[in-house]
Amino acid sequence: MNNKNILLTVSGFFIFSILSIVLSLSIDFQAVNADFKSDVMQVDRLFSQQVNSLETVLISLAGLHHASDDLNLAELSSFAEDMLKAYPFIGTIMGIERVATENIQFFEQRMHKQGFISLQFKSLNGFYNKQIPPFYLPINFIEPMTPLSAKLLGLDIRSLAQMSSVTEYAINTGKVSASAPLVLSDSKKTVLILFKALYLGRYPPESIAARAAMFDGFVAIKINIEHFMSYLTLPMYDLSSQFNSVKENILPDNKNEILSFNFHFMSLSFAKYFKQYEQTYLLTLRRPLSTQMINKWQMLTIWSLAMILLLFMLLILAKRRESEDKIKHLAYYDSLTSLPNRASFKEQLLSALKNSMNNNYSGAVLYMDLDEFKRINDTLGHDIGDELLIQVSNRLLKHMRHSDSIQINHFKTNDSVTRLGGDEFTILLTHIKDRKAVADIAARIQKNIEQPFNLYNHKVYVTSSIGIAIFPGDGNDSDLILKHADTAMYHAKAMGKNNYQFYSEKMGINAANKLNLEGKLHQAIEKNELCLYYQPQIDTKTNKIIAAEALIRWHQSELGMIQPNDFIPLAEETGQIFKIGEWVIHEACRQNKEWQDMGFNAIRIAVNLSGIQFMQKNLGLKIAQSLNSTQLNPEYLELEITESIMMRNIDETITTILELTDMGIAISVDDFGTGYSSLAYLKKFPLKALKIDKSFVSDIPEDKDDMMITSAIISMAKSLGLKVVAEGVEKKEQIHFLKEQHCDLMQGYYFSHPLPAPEFAQLLKKQYLT
Repeated sequence: MNNKNILLTVSGFFIFSILSIVLSLSIDFQAVNADFKSDVMQVDRLFSQQVNSLETVLISLAGLHHASDDLNLAELSSFAEDMLKAYPFIGTIMGIERVATENIQFFEQRMHKQGFISLQFKSLNGFYNKQIPPFYLPINFIEPMTPLSAKLLGLDIRSLAQMSSVTEYAINTGKVSASAPLVLSDSKKTVLILFKALYLGRYPPESIAARAAMFDGFVAIKINIEHFMSYLTLPMYDLSSQFNSVKENILPDNKNEILSFNFHFMSLSFAKYFKQYEQTYLLTLRRPLSTQMINKWQMLTIWSLAMILLLFMLLILAKRRESEDKIKHLAYYDSLTSLPNRASFKEQLLSALKNSMNNNYSGAVLYMDLDEFKRINDTLGHDIGDELLIQVSNRLLKHMRHSDSIQINHFKTNDSVTRLGGDEFTILLTHIKDRKAVADIAARIQKNIEQPFNLYNHKVYVTSSIGIAIFPGDGNDSDLILKHADTAMYHAKAMGKNNYQFYSEKMGINAANKLNLEGKLHQAIEKNELCLYYQPQIDTKTNKIIAAEALIRWHQSELGMIQPNDFIPLAEETGQIFKIGEWVIHEACRQNKEWQDMGFNAIRIAVNLSGIQFMQKNLGLKIAQSLNSTQLNPEYLELEITESIMMRNIDETITTILELTDMGIAISVDDFGTGYSSLAYLKKFPLKALKIDKSFVSDIPEDKDDMMITSAIISMAKSLGLKVVAEGVEKKEQIHFLKEQHCDLMQGYYFSHPLPAPEFAQLLKKQYLT
């Protein structure tokens, strides 16, 4: 080979090498750039899914609080532990309690009783703006509980920098709210905290004022930003990520996403601005470029490793799919019965409604509620109650016709049966022929539910009430149809339960009347429309008045006298029972002290407590305040609770009763004999007396069975050292019988109807003069 050929060969090799290198560099850069774009999309998508999962967990935690009347610490910890396992990128789940400024000491004492001996309330600043409500928001629950995380217990979360506006937004809107990045005492790491408000009452309030009044605390999630972001970075690629909050005024004018090549850092960069939960954040992803990317052997090595990476990617995708399925199941299905939940039902109903209007056919929603389910929970326990719900759901699925269901999206064909929550179920019917066909289905469902259930060796009978709404005739949107079916169900309960009712416009009017009454009830105390009537209790030995029961009445300026049965359930449902209950206790104490100051013989006043009022966390403190302000000796106040209230959570009930009896207040059981409590349970409670329900007394002496039951109750009470009060006494023969059985006190129309305070004072005056 001559020199020229050598030169040409060398030149050609050199040029080819240069071109190969340039082409290789071009191909490598395009591949790297394409890979980067693909990975950015995947990380961005995974980031959005993780953020949505945070909201799903908060909604689940809030739903757990609202659905359970007696949620205890163990149940909450177990549920939180499951959530942390399902979502490992979540750092901590917290509970935050609303505590009035005057109740801080009571909060600390209650936390000490729960085992947190060294807990102290902590606030990072000592004052608040006057426009902020006078309460604190200390942390009362943390999972997982570690020595570091335990330091946060008792911390007033609102005292952290810029946290007041975040919590205020969550309270007023009911939506999820998030903090800016901050550093807490349990870690040196930067964290975010997400909040969702909890409210008292059965339904979340609709207005801002109602939400502020019924606000009871938060469920919250604390995430370590570094840990959270580690679940976004693909470890097989050299991809780094950052997550920060920014001010809105530095956002770009027209773009919220920027993909670029950074020459200074020799890297590909991606920046995304987004607004989430009233905060603005910046997500930054960066991949450096390496000279090894243009090396042939390195490229071959990378190609070989890519095959291995593919296997890992498939495993990651499989795990992600499994996680997505789990998240979807948590979001759309009930954890107890595996039936679709409320969110699932609303999607199905929306689809069915659109199809019915487009194809000109009718459908129906059956809203079913179990009658007396609460009684079963209270008497037999929540495990049996849960088993009943499972068996009810199985019966509903088994007896629904295949044609009664619909197929939409990711839902199964038998998903027309839904558990909305508690003991409430819905059945979605499509392509119905007429109202009679729907009525036949409702009747068949009720007949199946009436058959006995075998629950852990207990044979239990239940009935159901069903409300029916036909669409599109009864409404043209899913929320309205569900509301009308719910209204019809409550009408079925009002008609005596164990029946079904079709929605009518008249029912909607009744619901509007109920809303009107609710508005008037809000103003009852301010307008001085509430008053107490008093019915005497007579000592069977001396025939003297030694006690009285205080009974609330509402004299509404437009509607006249309204009995407790007509407004107390409404007060409990809307959360107004707390304010009304405080007024009743204070007024009874005030009036009793006034009679004592007039020189009358001292008597004891008995006040009924509602179930919701009895579960109030600061009940003892509220009663102590009334006693102190009225200067009434606690021995002259008696609180009456029903058997069903006692049996809800025995351990908590005993704790509450002991707190009250330690104050010197007597506790008695009202309407005894109707709640199915046993002697074994009664022995556990530090009670003063029990009141025999008037249903057992009213037919004495005609009904021999009632005489035997009454005699047995008195004998049992005496064996436990309890006083006995007989209600509903109206005849001399009843008085003679009760005295023979050594009953202690009698109460009823024979002696006096309930009287307003001035007229009752005349009875005391007459007794005092004699």
